[in-house]
Amino acid sequence: MVPISCSIERYSAICIMVLPLTSLSVNQYHLPCVFTSVAKQCVLVSLNRETGGDMTQSRLCPDGFFRVFVLLALVFVFGTAFTHQASAADPNSEPLKIAVTSLPPVTAPAGDGYLDKILKELFARSGIDCELIPTPPRRGLTDADAGILDAAVIPFRSLKFPRKGPDFSNLRVLPEPLLTTELSGMYTRSNMVVTSVEDFFDYRLAFMRGWRQAEELFKEHERTQKVSDPRLLMEMLASDRVDIVFFSTVPGKYIARQIGLQNLKVSEFYIKRHLYLHLHKRHASLLPLLVKQLVAMKEDGTMKSILAGYNVSR
Repeated sequence: MVPISCSIERYSAICIMVLPLTSLSVNQYHLPCVFTSVAKQCVLVSLNRETGGDMTQSRLCPDGFFRVFVLLALVFVFGTAFTHQASAADPNSEPLKIAVTSLPPVTAPAGDGYLDKILKELFARSGIDCELIPTPPRRGLTDADAGILDAAVIPFRSLKFPRKGPDFSNLRVLPEPLLTTELSGMYTRSNMVVTSVEDFFDYRLAFMRGWRQAEELFKEHERTQKVSDPRLLMEMLASDRVDIVFFSTVPGKYIARQIGLQNLKVSEFYIKRHLYLHLHKRHASLLPLLVKQLVAMKEDGTMKSILAGYNVSR
């Protein structure tokens, strides 16, 4: 084997450049520096073996150079991956704060809504602690974008809204939807038939203020009322102040049972929408893991099991 000129100083330079990166990875996640120390010892042992114990000699064979180089590369790649995975399960790390809109039985103050359970299961499977923060939708999105909160759940994948405002450029979406929900018309009169959006224009209508789908669908409707409280919306229907409300189907049924509203009917016309998790960009590295666990929850029956107790069918 023909030796090549390659000074130990060059190897030392490589060590100086690469090993601090492994130290940075460890320190970034507040883990002990044992991994870095072991890595340094491995490199020194390898160098000692290749030089025959004489760390001052100036020649290494090509195989020796290659082995040391590969070792350094593996130390960096696997060291970074190891510390990153360990950080996700670190019980001493701060829980991720996630903004959710309080809307029983989807989300509830007691944390027993079905979306609450889905999120807790998803993050538990991923080895990440989380805390759900009931927050109005717009504020939750703004706080997550500003980094005050770590994430927000909203019914949109894209955050490019038609009206002027912040672009929420600091948020990264989980591409797999958490959940599919439904918006529909709800009414009590037996002589009403609502099979299309045009049918809503024949009746007095109420919907939630700020809900983009409703605003777009009924912008030409002349007999509408907008409210900010879901319970008030259903109470308006119960007191005959409106003929029909456009609202989330499952929460609408839930509130109707609470206030004793009977004979509630659901329109044949409805819109499906998906709920998406938007993470602040500092947590973007968690997205592949969360997608994997969310898909697994849908495939292994966990999602179906959670929803089974909430009567989410039409």
